[in-house]
Amino acid sequence: MKQNDEKKIRRGSWVVTVPVVAVAVAYVVWFFLPQSKAIGELKDQTAEKQTYVENSGGLPAALEAARVELEKTQGYNAVWKKHAPKQRELAALFGRINHLAKEAGTVTTRFDPEPLRQNRYLREIPLTMGCRGTTAQVFEFIRGLESLPLAIWIEKVKIEKANGLAGFVNCEISLIVFAGNPEDSDYAINSD
Repeated sequence: MKQNDEKKIRRGSWVVTVPVVAVAVAYVVWFFLPQSKAIGELKDQTAEKQTYVENSGGLPAALEAARVELEKTQGYNAVWKKHAPKQRELAALFGRINHLAKEAGTVTTRFDPEPLRQNRYLREIPLTMGCRGTTAQVFEFIRGLESLPLAIWIEKVKIEKANGLAGFVNCEISLIVFAGNPEDSDYAINSD
């Protein structure tokens, strides 16, 4: 009788174990794994949103700094536009540069304005000029050019000893004066 009971128990244990294992596998495959994946995605989204919230704490300060920088830039542009030469003022500008050369004590040997170059927002007014004087006079002339309230870019300066004139040098300067583009209407800026 004991052997029959043992066989029943063994047979019964398989009958119970196999369905329990099948239910456990089904639970893992159809419920646990999909839910853990969804939970992982939710954790990632939560971490991303927390990072966004933490980073947005400094946003008002960054916006204020950008606003201050924009005001400085607009102020600079307004001053620059006020001093930038207009097309009708080019002759006066060239006369002013020639006058600076005379005030410094140099003699102008060459004065060649080149054709204007139009860019989107700026015009470039190239000028090549030569002068003769002492080194101090030439440097005074360059200092005078740099002190003008215009945007001037000196591209090239060539200074060499003047032939036959002791203590004098010849100087050739290539420069660009920047001016506003009259075709740029500032429509978007002035439409407020």
